[in-house]
Amino acid sequence: MDVLQQTYHRVDDWVRRLSRTRYAVLVGVVSAVGVWIVSLFTNSLNLFYAIALGISNILVFYWFNP
Repeated sequence: MDVLQQTYHRVDDWVRRLSRTRYAVLVGVVSAVGVWIVSLFTNSLNLFYAIALGISNILVFYWFNP
């Protein structure tokens, strides 16, 4: 359990030190990849929706994240 907590804190510190732009891009890419992977299994979405969600998340997180 100690290794898991150390890994969590290390990743948390890394994310907190990211710039506003890099954080927004990270959130956008992670959300786009996640939606795309889920769409592979459900056949309900496609790559266009994943990319559109990623871009919109990048814009929203950049504009509204202090």
